[in-house]
Amino acid sequence: MISTISKNIKYYRKKMGYTQAELAKGICTQAMISNFEKGGSSPSSVVMHQIAEKLGVPIENFFHGEHSTPVQQNTEVEKLVRKLIHQRDYESVSYIIMNELNKKNVHSPREQKFLKLNEGICIYFLERDSIKSTQILKSLLPPQDKVEEALDIEIISSLAIIYFEMKDYDTSLYYYELCTKNFEQNKIDARLKIKILYGKSRTLTYKEEFKDALLCCKQAIKICLENETLYFLGELLFQAARLSILEKASTEAEIYIRQATSLFELQGEIDFLRIVEQLKEELQ
Repeated sequence: MISTISKNIKYYRKKMGYTQAELAKGICTQAMISNFEKGGSSPSSVVMHQIAEKLGVPIENFFHGEHSTPVQQNTEVEKLVRKLIHQRDYESVSYIIMNELNKKNVHSPREQKFLKLNEGICIYFLERDSIKSTQILKSLLPPQDKVEEALDIEIISSLAIIYFEMKDYDTSLYYYELCTKNFEQNKIDARLKIKILYGKSRTLTYKEEFKDALLCCKQAIKICLENETLYFLGELLFQAARLSILEKASTEAEIYIRQATSLFELQGEIDFLRIVEQLKEELQ
């Protein structure tokens, strides 16, 4: 999706006869435009809107390949939304969602459901309106929380996250357990399982159920290794170390700390490394 955006920014810039510096003027730096066009990063919703306005093109033109069908366009939008949600760029997601929901007769029921899910997420994290957010998410669920597809589990896990943010840990745990109960009945992506188990571990930790929280971490770490993914692995190793300390398992904690340190060093995660150092001091 970033590749599509970068190609389109470059295409429309050249079509309008702008240099990178001219396009950047009053919006951002020339280096940022260069980075966008190389696919190094994607502009925020505000910057993208300003670029589109200056080039005189609808912002949705940046998301679509030259010959892409509506189905391909919708798939590209979903990929971008997922990436931006992972980056916690809710402002950009909100802009895209509003734009997509205004389109008529181009989305399947599942795509409409996906868009509404992310609308609910953005409402909570941008407006802190927990009532409106949870109402939207709950309206998307089948009767009696009966899970029918993987997207339903994403909706339930989003409710779990929001209730966790609201410090309603009992309700958060209820939704996390609803997710994990449905792992086997539905074909759930490994990354979603990992994210859910990590979230459930955090909720259990705040409920001071450290043994069960550690078990969730270990299950998620196992899934990471089985699927050869680093997704949330550093955070899981850190969480497992912290919980091992709370469970008085110092030897196990030391192993997790070493593993988390190595991974964060490879990833260049300076902030996480500082937190791990603090954890080392607790262990000593």
